[in-house]
Parts: sequence; structure tokens; C-alpha cells
Amino acid sequence: IVDRMFLAGTQAHVEGAGWIAPDDSLDLRAKGRVGDFRVLDDVVGPGLTGMPASFAARIRGSWAKPFAVVDLLADSLNFRGIPIQGVKLGITGSQLSQAELAVRAESLVWGGRTVHDLAVDLRLNQDGISFALGSRSDEIDELHARGRAVWADTEYVLELDSLSVGAGGVSMSSDGLSRVTYRPEDGVDVEHFRLVGDGGAIQARGHNAQADGVVVTLSDVDLKIWSGLLGMEGELSGMFTGTIALSGGLDDPRVKTELAFRDAVVAGVRMKEVAGTLGYRSKRVTVDLRLVQSPGREAATKGHFPLNLTSDGWRDLFPRGPVEVSLKSGGVDLNFLPGIFPAVQDAEGSLAVDLTLKGTPQRLLRHGWLKLRDGKARIVPLNTTFEEVEADLILDGNRIVLERFETGRKKKRVALEGELTLNQFDVERYDLSFKADEFEAIDLTPLKATLSADLQLKGNLEAGYMDGRVALSRAVLRLSDFIEYPADVGWMSSPLFQNLNCDVRVSASRNVWIRDRELNVEIAGDVDLVKDRDGIRIYGSLDSRQGRYQFQNTSFAINRGEINFLGGSNINPDLYIIATRRIRLVSNENAVISVVAGGTLLEPDISLESDTTPPMDEADILSYLLFGRPADDVSGLMSGEGGAGSRLEGQAAGLVLGVAANHLKRAIGRRLNLDVVEIDLGMGNTATRVRAGKYFGSRFFVSFAQDVSEARGREVVVEYELLPQVTLEAQQREGSERERDRKSLGIFWKKEW
Repeated sequence: IVDRMFLAGTQAHVEGAGWIAPDDSLDLRAKGRVGDFRVLDDVVGPGLTGMPASFAARIRGSWAKPFAVVDLLADSLNFRGIPIQGVKLGITGSQLSQAELAVRAESLVWGGRTVHDLAVDLRLNQDGISFALGSRSDEIDELHARGRAVWADTEYVLELDSLSVGAGGVSMSSDGLSRVTYRPEDGVDVEHFRLVGDGGAIQARGHNAQADGVVVTLSDVDLKIWSGLLGMEGELSGMFTGTIALSGGLDDPRVKTELAFRDAVVAGVRMKEVAGTLGYRSKRVTVDLRLVQSPGREAATKGHFPLNLTSDGWRDLFPRGPVEVSLKSGGVDLNFLPGIFPAVQDAEGSLAVDLTLKGTPQRLLRHGWLKLRDGKARIVPLNTTFEEVEADLILDGNRIVLERFETGRKKKRVALEGELTLNQFDVERYDLSFKADEFEAIDLTPLKATLSADLQLKGNLEAGYMDGRVALSRAVLRLSDFIEYPADVGWMSSPLFQNLNCDVRVSASRNVWIRDRELNVEIAGDVDLVKDRDGIRIYGSLDSRQGRYQFQNTSFAINRGEINFLGGSNINPDLYIIATRRIRLVSNENAVISVVAGGTLLEPDISLESDTTPPMDEADILSYLLFGRPADDVSGLMSGEGGAGSRLEGQAAGLVLGVAANHLKRAIGRRLNLDVVEIDLGMGNTATRVRAGKYFGSRFFVSFAQDVSEARGREVVVEYELLPQVTLEAQQREGSERERDRKSLGIFWKKEW
């Protein structure tokens, strides 16, 4: 006699009670909760997850014939990607081969469709299984079936008393009893099978040993229904009419199909019409199809190739035998590309093809050409759209010659040419030349870049090499995001990139910015980008042209800046930045405070300096930045000496304004697409000056500034780069009551050492 038993763990807990009389009878009861469904992997297989489920079980009767009752309740389950809500499961019987199973679910999602109030009842016995399943009938998605499967040593029989399927308001139902028999020595015999409804008609009858075999006739069948049942919602649709004849044995099946699709979508590829024949016999496929995307957009394929449908795996799937397949098109729309290559989206253009495949699966040769015109596509890993794409390819045996691949408008273009050598379906060798001129190549969070390039790529998928030069004319590199960017996404995880070694010189002249949480600086210089299988390393130095450095919510103008890449395995460059800001001391004198940033980008060393005599210590400098007063005065303010509470509130308001100003600058820059946005704060709680700047092209820079504290004080500066480090600058500043208007024009040469 068991009064109470309790077992607990991280995956489940069980408690039970009951009694056992050995060799006589038993009565055991248990209840519990399952938190981790992996404990049921040995019962239902892997792939079951969900919220914790409760269960209750009882086993009673004699030892020779016990009777079990099991009930399980779960709010939410997911079995191999199928979400199921409100699950109730019950099992009763003396043994698994002679049991009854009842499943109830509030909803189940499959193939993009949802069925509600699903009920499944199964009754097992030694000779077979009877089943009944159904969902709520008043829904647009429904499934109902009732029947039995019976088996013996030499015969298997499936009988359907009724079958009804519906998806999206379109349905089909069985017409009479359906019966299919299979005998290993005789094959398949379909005595009767017929589905009819507003989703079309399907009828099957015959024996596979007869001359015509089993003939399935389909008339205007709406594939919307069957795409849901196959879990292909959105990937298969259209109207299908045709006949399918199945004959032969399981070791040598024969298939002959005459088909006609209308308004078809297969794996995202849209076609107005597909018509023709498909056949399979003696491990050989024959094809003769005509595809029409739209009027004037057609393609045709015809030929034969060996295929072993009884193969156990890829090794014997393509046996030896002749291959001769032709594909011709005067121009098909490229909107089918996303269905084949998910990294390509929004594809447009016209592809003309005249291609013939000959040889054997073990030695396949290609002959013909492809011409692409008016192409357009967005490459998802780069977040870049290629427009006005033109390409010409020639296929000659195992060679693909890329005579021309161009994209872009006028000077903003990309050109690619070269040759690839194939070994069956793998790239055995490539030799490509890539050139770009002011091309907007990448638009990702870590990096946005417009560049000119001259690169050479040679090698194969196992070992490739790229060298050349890249010149950035407009770019924004967000260093922290770039350093933290995962290396296993998109094109970075492709074998071509993983096995590619490169040594590329990257140059920056103007309008190239490095931005980070505290840094916004325009840089110039050269770095060498080196990559091998161990990772990416960068060598070189970048110098600042202009920019700002944020410290304690205060903006400093960068007077000198260097970012040095030393080729470490982790991209964490050394910093040397001197940024200054002019402040007003309590003595009413001006002073310049400098922030000196050293160390590395991820672990910077910050020090503070001043030009006063004697120099202020860092505590006073920091106090001036935060409160506009030296540390001793702030200490007095904190203690309330001199009735300074109101002044302290004013300083606090200015500090809050400084934080808000930083957010405002970033918001303005993003909204107006500006390269420079600066807001200077006075010693009070008001902004004193706003400056905005933008590049037009790679050499022309215009900035506008306004003194907020005065009605006048506008300033316009125009810069044009004549030569590297030589600029022509024009300035006009509006005067005030104390100053006259100023205009200047000059040539400036900058040299740092």
C-alpha cells in the first residue's frame, strides 16, 4: 500500500498513491506536471515544446489485463513548428495496441491556416485502426475525415467513409466511399476515389498493373487547398487541370503526366500558364514544358535526363545516362529570383536564354548564352539596390565567361567581368575583375559607404584571394556596431567569404566619418584590410579633419585626432584625441579646457587639462563642465552657503539641457540627413550657438551657424578641396552691435606632425 509518493525535478514532478497485490490486482493513481517536454522525446520524438502541462493517470485491474486511463491538459504546445492551443489528450485501454486515443485542441496552425475546435479520435486493435477527425464546420479553413485502415499479412486496405477539406472558403468533399488496396504481389488498386466541390474535381481509378495503371484526373483544382495541407501556404497556388497515370511496381515506377497550370505560384515564382508533359520510366525523366509569365514573357524547356526515384540517397539519385535538355526564352521577368535566392528581393528585368545541357550527370557540359537587360534587385545582406543592370554571359563547356556586368547610372556605376570554371555544379576556379565609380555599395547599421574600387578576385571556393584598392568618397562607420557585428550572418557566413583571403588598401579623403557613442569625427588616411581564415585585421592610421568629442554631456571640438589600427585579432584601435572647449571662469576670464583621450576605443584613458596658470586640477575642470563653477564653490552650494540654492537649481537645469541637446543633435542629423550638427551651451541654461553642415559630392562642404542668444550672428562657410590637404574656403559672418560683418576668402594648407 502506497499512501503517498512524490518525485520532483527540474523537468517534471509526480505524486501518487494506491495499492498492489502481487500476481493478483493493482490500483495506482498519479498526477503531476511536466515543465520540460524533452522528457517525452522517447515517446513522441523530439520537437515537442510548450507551456507546462498537467496530467493524471490511473492503472487498475488484474496483472494479466490492466486497464489504464491517462489525461493530459496543456494551454499551449508546439510540435515540430505546429502551434496548438488548448490541448486535451486522453488515452484508455489495456495495452497500446488495443487502446483509444482522444485529442481535443482549441486551435491548430498549419501551413498558414488555422483550424478551430479540432477533435481526433483513434481506436486501435490488432487488425488495424479506425479514425475520425474534424474541426469547426463554420470556419473558412476546415478538415473532416472518417474511415479505417486494415492490414493483414498480404493486404493493406484504406477506406474513407467521408473526407472534406477547405481553405480560404474553397472546399472539396468525397463523393461516396473511397477504397484503396495494396498487395505486395499485385500492387495498388484504386476502386473508387472522387472529390468534388467549388475547389474543382479529383477522380482516381484503376490498377497499377494494368496498361494505363492508376489514372488520376484533375479538373480545375484550386491548389490553395492542397498548399495548406502540404504546409506550403503562399508557395503553391493556382488552378490545375491534367491527368497523371501511375503504373509499374515500387522498384520500377512509371509516371506520365499531362498538365496545365493557370495563374500558378510555385515557391514564390508566378506564372500565367504552364502546359506540357512530364514522364518517368526506366530511371529516366522526359520533359516538354512551355511557361508563360505574361504576354511576351515566355520560356520553353525540352529534353531528358536520368533520375532514380527509388534511390536511398543522393549517391544514386542521378545514375549514368545521357543528358540533353534545352532551355530557350526571348525574355522572362526576373521576379522569380527571390523564390530561388532569398538574399535577392524586389527583382525586375528581362532575361533572354538559349542554353543546352549535354553529357551525363557525371560530366555535364553547358553551351549557350544569357542576356540580362533593364535589371534591378535589392541585395538584402548589403541593403543595397542595384539598378539598370546589364549582363552578357557565354557558357562554353565547363566555362562561364562574364563578358559584361554593369549596373548604375552615368558615373555612379559598377562593372564586373571575368571567367568561372565549373566542376559539375561547383565553382572550380574564378578570375574576376571588379571596378566601381562612386557606387553606393552598402547601407548597413555598422557601415554605410559610397566608394570607388579596383579589385581583382582569383581562386576557388576553398581558397580565394582578393587585392586592390577601395577609395571611400562618402561613408559612415559606427565603430562599436562594426566591432560587435556578428560574423555568422548573411554573406559573412558564405563559404566564398569564409575562405577568401584579401589584402586591400582602403583610402578616405573627405566626407568619411567615424561615429560612436562619444565620437563624431571626419577622418582621412589609408588602412590595409587583411583577411584570412583566422579573421580580419586592419593596419594603418586615420587622422581627423574635423569633428566633436562628447565628454560629460559636453561637446568638445576635436583639434587633433588619430585612430591607429595595429592589426590585432580584435579590431580595437588605439586612440589619440585632443578636443577643446572654451569656458568662462568665475573670475570672468576665458579658459580653454582640453580632453585628451588615449588608450583604445573599447578601453579609453581620459585626462583633463586647462591652459590656465597655474593649471586647474581635474576636479575643478570636471566641476566647471558639470556646474560652471570650481569644486570648492560647488561644495559650498551643496551645503547651502550664501543662499545659493536657486543658483544650484539653475546649474542643474543647464546640465539637463546638455543631455537633451545631445539627443536633439542626433535626431536633427538623422531627420535632415546632415553630416554635422552642433549645439553649444552657454554657462547658463540656454543654447548659445547652433551649427549644421553637409557635403555635396565628395569635395564640396557647406556649413551654417547661428548665434541663438542674439538676433544676428549668422555665419556661412563654404569649403572646396583643391588638392589633398589644400582647401579653398569662403566665410561670411553677420556682425552684431559690437562687431562688423566679416567676409573672407582664403586657401588653406594643413599639415599635421
